[in-house]
Order: sequence, then structure tokens, then C-alpha cells
Amino acid sequence: MKILHNAAGPTTLRKWLGAVGLFVASVLAPVAGYAECSDDYLGLATINEVFKQSEAADTSMFIEVRLLSPLLEESDYNGWKLSACTSDGCTSDISLADMDDSGSPWIIANERLIGSPDYIDLGTQGNQRGRGMDVTLVDAKGHLIDYVQVGDFQRSGFTLDCTLPYPYQAPSSNTKNIQRIPDGVGPWLLEPGGSGGETPGSSNDGLPAFPGATRLEISAPPSASVCAPADVTISAYDSDGNLVTDYEGLIDLSTTSGHGLWEVGDGSGSLSPSPDNTDDGSAQYQFVSADGGDVTLRFANVHADELWIEVRDQDTNVVGVSQTVVFRENVLFVENNDPLGDDLIAGRQHRYQLSLLKRDPDGGECGVAPGYEGTFSLKAWLDRAGDDPGGTAPVLASGQGAVALPDAAPASSNLDVAFIDGRADISLTPLDVGRYTLRLLDETSGFATDTAGSPLPVVSASASSPWTARPFAIAIEVPGNPGSEAADGPVFQAAGSEFSLRVGGALYESSDDADSDGVADGGASLMDNGFAPSFGNDGETVDLSSILRAPTGGVDPGLDGPALQSSDYSSGVANRSGFRFQEVGIIDIEGAVTDGNYLGAGSLRTNRLTGNSGPVGRFVPDRFELDVEDQGTLAAFCSGPGGFTYSGQETGWMTEPSIEVTPLNTSGSETRNYLIGGFMRLLSGGVTRTWPAEDDSALLTDDTPYPIVTAKQIGTIAPRVDLDPVVYRYNANDTVTYTKSPEAAVAPFTPSLTLTIDQVTDQDGVTAAGSVPLSLSPTSDGEIYYGRRFMENVYGPENASQLTMPFAMEYWNGSAFVVNLLDSCTTWDAAASQLSDPEQYHELVSEGDTGDFAMGQAEPLVLEPNGTRGTEELIWSVPVWQQDDFDGDGTLDLPSALATFGVYRGHDRVIYWQEVLN
Repeated sequence: MKILHNAAGPTTLRKWLGAVGLFVASVLAPVAGYAECSDDYLGLATINEVFKQSEAADTSMFIEVRLLSPLLEESDYNGWKLSACTSDGCTSDISLADMDDSGSPWIIANERLIGSPDYIDLGTQGNQRGRGMDVTLVDAKGHLIDYVQVGDFQRSGFTLDCTLPYPYQAPSSNTKNIQRIPDGVGPWLLEPGGSGGETPGSSNDGLPAFPGATRLEISAPPSASVCAPADVTISAYDSDGNLVTDYEGLIDLSTTSGHGLWEVGDGSGSLSPSPDNTDDGSAQYQFVSADGGDVTLRFANVHADELWIEVRDQDTNVVGVSQTVVFRENVLFVENNDPLGDDLIAGRQHRYQLSLLKRDPDGGECGVAPGYEGTFSLKAWLDRAGDDPGGTAPVLASGQGAVALPDAAPASSNLDVAFIDGRADISLTPLDVGRYTLRLLDETSGFATDTAGSPLPVVSASASSPWTARPFAIAIEVPGNPGSEAADGPVFQAAGSEFSLRVGGALYESSDDADSDGVADGGASLMDNGFAPSFGNDGETVDLSSILRAPTGGVDPGLDGPALQSSDYSSGVANRSGFRFQEVGIIDIEGAVTDGNYLGAGSLRTNRLTGNSGPVGRFVPDRFELDVEDQGTLAAFCSGPGGFTYSGQETGWMTEPSIEVTPLNTSGSETRNYLIGGFMRLLSGGVTRTWPAEDDSALLTDDTPYPIVTAKQIGTIAPRVDLDPVVYRYNANDTVTYTKSPEAAVAPFTPSLTLTIDQVTDQDGVTAAGSVPLSLSPTSDGEIYYGRRFMENVYGPENASQLTMPFAMEYWNGSAFVVNLLDSCTTWDAAASQLSDPEQYHELVSEGDTGDFAMGQAEPLVLEPNGTRGTEELIWSVPVWQQDDFDGDGTLDLPSALATFGVYRGHDRVIYWQEVLN
């Protein structure tokens, strides 16, 4: 394959620029310039970037030229000159032949060629210059190609007019570099005070050097028969060597002989004329996106020509030229006789038919020569293409023997082939990947002779060559991978952890191809097939990517890892570490040929060897991060302003404490897929906690910590839907009790508790390492009161209509018991089962009554004397939080009071009372 330099000249080059959207026919103010603008190259290259690090004599600096057409070659620009001027003088003329073009289309003049920092002045103030500069780019004739003016500086003698297609003026500023954005064609931009991010030898805007197709490649057989059409494959590549799969160019087809007919073989576009009956070798083909960047056309030529085939894109003028194709009248014609056609797969035997095609010298009719019959000794060898890796030779077999094909014509025949009626069956088994043409030569049969009767050699031709032998599939294995397929399957490793891959070009195994279509069956085990030894060292590269298999709808960050290099491969297999998947879930890892065109096989065949690892996983979080969602609030027995709970009284949560559990990968980023379906593997029982046994600050009267008693339940995972955060919440049925004892008679205080999350562990053993212990400090809706129910003793005559016995809820305020005016919450019950009353001297009218305390007070008990004198004790059975050490013996007592009948209490204002008897 040859790529011709554009012979149509600069007009065609500009046509290419316009087609790809780079040429801008802008009308700018004329700039004084050279006597002439370059008719050949104006608009085809620009000054693209200027940089100077500092004013030091040894400072780093450069001027960059950008070629705007991929059709420009060294022979075009080697004669160009660049020069820069400031008020301190000018550089010498810098030849582009001396500049660094290793990063072409960006060509660099460095500080050595520029000579002095005095010749670059971007307008920096604060020194003796600061006026600016200008730079010229001229062709070999001295005619202007491009110009840049920084500030208002213009070199002496620069007087003539020239209109430039791209902006040329750059403001002066305190900057280290100026550059065109968009790259090559845009206005000059700068970043005051900084370097602005210099980009020597690369794009200023990060976009490809040349968009679209910059190369058309033709694959055609070196020999062909005048009796059978030959396959010609045309592929479009970009400037990085990748197949342009969305190429839609209109191409012109022609031959140097001016002979031949075209038809579409394997393509979705249209041919014109169709049918082609002109026999002039010319036609047009319109690529469409369905072609995937390459197409196979069939070319028939009844003339015994030696010719080249040329293709040319009508819009961009990109040209491709084939190798020489020789059309012969007597050929050993090789054509496939295999279900897979010419899709050669390493490790598989492919069937071909060999025919002696002959054109009748009298009638000109073509056909198989039936007289070519018998067993003939042929020479058989390979003609390897330029991109063939030179690997293990394929084996060619006939019914008479087999031979590993040499790379050149052997000195003597090396394969016997038996022909019947001009035809023979042969087979080719590639043992490695490669790209080559099968060559056969009959020098001894005498089927064709010269005028002296000596045998004339009969050479071979094929309908489509060179042939590409591809791997059966790209085999991918992840060592140590359990291959989980479900959310509860075995764990592979933590998200973000490094793992290794084995990638190879697998040989064919019929057991892995149940339908014999040449495509590996899904789920086939390929790592035991053997490998094509040259795979990975064939000039092709494999792109690896991941596809999220589960959870459905999850986040797929893609596969992180290194690009496989040829040095990673040994005997067709690469072993490489450093790969990571940053999420939770199960993935497939796929391998695909980077350029989509394995050794020129075309996109359709290349797509058939895509590899898949099968399920890789399960990936789980590396750890959990814990954050307090809610510290929690203890409920008050009596809520509201001034709320409280009595010591000894059981309370629970007004708001349960809760924490948010965030799954993280090894780099500390959240793994969102853990929050989907069964991949969330945390159960409430996986949270271990420590509960306090005492208040953090409150003390008893003996200065020991105030003890508490807790009754804890297993917490809960808050109800959630997919992607909601995981929230663990303490159980609403938890209880906390501040222990009641005589020593607990302290002034009211606010509870101060510390709860601790000791660890969070899910069903896969993922923990919250680094986030535990986590403390929670619940607030409280009220204070803790040391309270009691107080009953008052009563006295009265035995014949009084009734006595009333007051009772109230009191608390210790730190110095005395006082009525709890805030208590309108406590209830009382005077049922016989609750209130012990002998009722020997009275009847308890209030028996069975119930009620609520209001501001700590209750309706008094009503006692109706029965006329008998005596004293009785009423004892109320109440919970511990209403008890007190009434008798001072160090233990809590039930509240009680005495009712005395037949005794006058008297009046507080009466000093002496005596009954007078008559």
C-alpha cells in the first residue's frame, strides 16, 4: 500500500481544510507584509504558540508552528523559515528543517535556535523593553505564510499589504506564553501573570490534530486472474491510526491501466455507475456509517494488466494507492471452500479449492482447464504483508501431504497436489496470527509451454488476499475471581483494590464453537485452548473495559488500569497487574482490538474476536464510614417546658439515636451500588454497641457516679428504597432508668449519657475500621427529679362527718422537698389493691377513686369516721419512683400517713381549750 503525496497542490490542501472545518476564510484588516503572500501555503500552517519562562540568559523558550493539513510533507516545509523580532533585534532565519518535527504537525524552535531571550518579548512590563514582538513564517520563496504581532511592535521594513486567513494580533501582557485556541486557527489567548499551560508539541485545546479520515488504505492481491474478480478492501484511518468507523466520504476509484469493472462486495454504500459496464477502471463509492470505516469491493479485469488502484476522497483529497496487481491468463486460482469464507482463525483448518483458470486464446472464454489433471509438484510459500508479525508458519495440506509454509519460494517443489478436471482440494491451518498471501507455483507440469516446448510457470492468485489469520477470541482471565453471579455470591475483593488480568489470543477449539460460526460461545472456557504465539506482538493493541452486570441500574465507573503493552506478552499471553474496579457489584471485562481492524481484517471480522471474561466479582465495599445522623433525645415522663423524669422511672427515646453507614472503596469514595437491592448486606444485628452504666457527670450524695439501668433491644435498619442511604437506628423500645435510692436524692439535673458504636460488620465481613468507636451523646427532653408521693397525717373527732387526707407529688430541690408544680402527668389510684387501709375506725369514701395530679396536687382522700376512737395507717403501694426513705433508715419506703379519730387538733390561734361540764 502506498500513500501518495498530494499532487493537486495548495488549492486541494485548502479544500481538505474546509471539509474538516479548519479553514476560515475570514477577512481581516490588511497587515503590512512581504511583497507577496504564499500562493502555495498561505492558510496551510500557522504560528501557534510562543513561550518564554523568564528573562534569564539560560531560560526555557520556544516558538511553535502548526501544520494544518496531514498532506503536508517534509519536502513541503523543510525550506520554510521562521524569524522573531523585538526592539532589541531579530533572530536569524530559523529553518524548519532544523526545528524539532518529532511531534508533527507541531514543529518546535527551541531556545538554542532562537538564540537569546531578548528576541521574545510578550509585553512584560517592569523591564527596559515591554513593547512586544512579531514573528514571521515564510516559504522557500520568502513569501508570507503566517504572521503574529504582539502589542504594537512591527519590525522595520515590514510595509507591504497581505490579508491573513487567521487572527494575527495578540495583546501584550504580563504573561509567559501566548497560544491559539482553537489550536492552530483560533485567536491568540493568554493568561496574565502565568504560563497559561504551555503545550509544546501538542494541541492547545486537547482535540485531535486532524479530525476525520487522513489516510485511505487499499488491500489488494498481488496476483489476480483475468477470469475472476479480485477483492479490494478500502479502509479509512485517522491521524492516530484508528479506523474511522463513522466515515462517510465519497471516493473516486481509478486504475493506472484504465481498465476494469467495479461492483460492491461487502459494503452498505452505493456504487456509481451501477452496474459498472464501462471497463475504464473508474467508479465512485459512497461510504455510509454502516460500513464501519471499511468496505470490500470486487474488481474484475479481463486485460492481462499490471496496474495500481487509486482511491481519492472527493472532499478532502486524501489519496490511497495499492501495491501492484498483476492480472494473468493462466493462474492457479485459490478460492475459499469453507463455511467461514476467508475468515481465517488461528488453530482452525480452513478448506480451499485450487483451480487452474485459463482463458481460451481463440474465443477468449474463461474457465477451469479440465486437462489439468494428475498429481503435480508445486512450490508453496508465504508472501507476508508488511504488518505481519512473522510468527509461526501456517500448514498447507493436500491429499498428498502437508508443509509448513516458508517465507520465500523454496528452491524445489515442496507439496504434491492431485488435480481432477483442473481442480484440487487443499486446506490451510494457521498456527499463529498473521497477514499473508499464499503463493503457489507450477514450474514442472508443462501445462503451458513456450515456443520451444519448455514449461511456462503458472502462478497462483486468489479472490481476496492478503489473508488475515486472527485469534479465535481474546481470552480474559482474572486470577482468584470466584465468578459470582448474584448479590449473595462469593466475595472477590474490595472495590478499588488492585487485581491482575491474563489476556491472550486464544486458538480455535471446536468445543467452544457449538454452532461453528467462528465466534466463541458465551461462557466458553478459553484459557485452556492454547494461544497464538505472536498475539500482542503483532502491532495491534487491546482495549480493556468493564460492563456492569449487576446491580441493574447501578453506577459503572469503568475499568481502571494500565494499557497493555507488547512487552506484557509472552507466547501470546499478557499477565498484568494494576487493574481496579471502584464500585460494588459484578462486572464483565471485555477486550477489543483498539483500531477495530485487526491486521487489516476489517471491522466485521475484528468484531468477531471480542473477548469477555464472564462474571467478575463480587466486589464489596472496602470499609464503612459512620456519621451521626441524630444524637437522639431521651423522652421526658412529663414533657414540655420544664419537662422531667423521676429517678427510678423508666423512660425511652423521644427520638432514637441513628447513624448513617456509608460504604467506601479503597480510595475513600462512596460505592453507590451497595445501596441497591441485595448488594446492601448490612443487618441490624451487625452493629455492636456499648451502653453506659452511669451518667457522665451526675453524682449521688456520696459523690459516686449516678448509676443507670438500660433495657436494650436490637436496633433497626431504617426502611429505605434503592440508593437511599443506609441508616441504623436504635430501637424505639429501648429503656433507660436512673436508679432510685436514698443516695439519689440530689437536685434536678440534665441527663448526660454516652452511647458507643463499637463496630459495624455486614454479612461479608466489611467493617467500619477507622470510624469506630463512634460516640453518641443523646440530649434530653427534661431533667431527672428525685421525687416522691407525700401523704399528710390527719386528726379529727371520731364523730366528725369526714376527714380529708391531702397527698401530693414532691421532689428534692437540693435543700428541701417541695411540691412539683410541673407535675400534671402522674396519676393516682385509690383502689383497695393499691391503698392499704384497715378501715377499723373509718370508711374510705375515696376507695376506688382515680385521678391525675394537677400542679403536683390531687384531690384529698375522704375518710368518714364511724364513731370509734383510734389511729390507723394508710399505706399506698406505688412504684419505686414515688417512694422515699421516709423513716431515714437508708431504704426506700412506700408513702403512708396516720388518720387519728377522737382527737381534737385544735386551732392554731387557741392557746387553751377546756370542756365545761354542768
